Amino acid sequence: MKSNQKEIKEIEPIPFLKRFKQWYFIFLLMLTIGTIGMSLGVGFLLSYVSSLPPIEQLENYAPAQMTEVFDKTGKRVIAKFYQENREVVAIKDVPKNLLNAFVAIEDERFFEHFGIDIKRILGALIVDIKRMRLAQGASTITQQLPRNLLKNVSREKTLNRKIKETILALKIESTYSKEQILEFYLNQIFLGKGSYGIKAAAKSYFNKDLADLTLAECATIAAIPQKPALYSPIRNPKKSLARRNIVLKSMLKNGFITQEEYKKAIEEKVIINPPDPFYDDAPYFVDYLRRQFSIDPDFASEDIKTKGFKLCGKNVAE
Repeated sequence: MKSNQKEIKEIEPIPFLKRFKQWYFIFLLMLTIGTIGMSLGVGFLLSYVSSLPPIEQLENYAPAQMTEVFDKTGKRVIAKFYQENREVVAIKDVPKNLLNAFVAIEDERFFEHFGIDIKRILGALIVDIKRMRLAQGASTITQQLPRNLLKNVSREKTLNRKIKETILALKIESTYSKEQILEFYLNQIFLGKGSYGIKAAAKSYFNKDLADLTLAECATIAAIPQKPALYSPIRNPKKSLARRNIVLKSMLKNGFITQEEYKKAIEEKVIINPPDPFYDDAPYFVDYLRRQFSIDPDFASEDIKTKGFKLCGKNVAE
């Protein structure tokens, strides 16, 4: 009798050499694709980086400074010439409270991160996802520096700008100390009322030198950069006060001030005291001085507005 069962044929195993060739081919294909992709990525990154402004511009950091003309006593200012109302101050001369106020509100982990704050970025990302828009920024002081100081970096809230700022921030952090970065930043930022940098702001709002500022006044100035028009203590005193108190609370949280200092500063009423107008004090002399600078061969036409001279009326007249 013939068996009804079908004859089962054994499947011959693929020879080892044939199997090895197949995997070897797959490996080579993946390696080739990966190499091409990496090459394109590196090429794009190098091209992108080369289009960024060189941070070496910071080496020759010399922002436009205001020239002041004093009367014959050398005490009263009778004229100012400036392209930007700024007086550069060394970081060693910045009061501790003012320095800490900016760090507390703008970048509380400034002395810990390497140019970007991962924790802050993740927090901002969660907020942005919840609101379905770019609602919260996460820029460190170092990331803010390029848009304030270097050319060809826009202020538009775009992914492209963020990438540029991040790359530049990493380069800046690897080149300069934290103190240098803070000095660049505090002398460059716009603080409303035509003031650039902290020294000009102290005079514009309080008619004081930096060393004479109270803790509450330091916090008031540090509250301005995010939105200078909105948090101006002159244009919007209530919003300025609310923002100032946020700065003080952040300083307390970060251990920059004591509970007693915080309470005293919160209760302090900030009195805005802009300097008196002075341009009518000696109009003919001021005009004469301006004309003399314009024809003097030892000075460029813009020197009087950018070099930060301190001129005494008596010496100039003589």
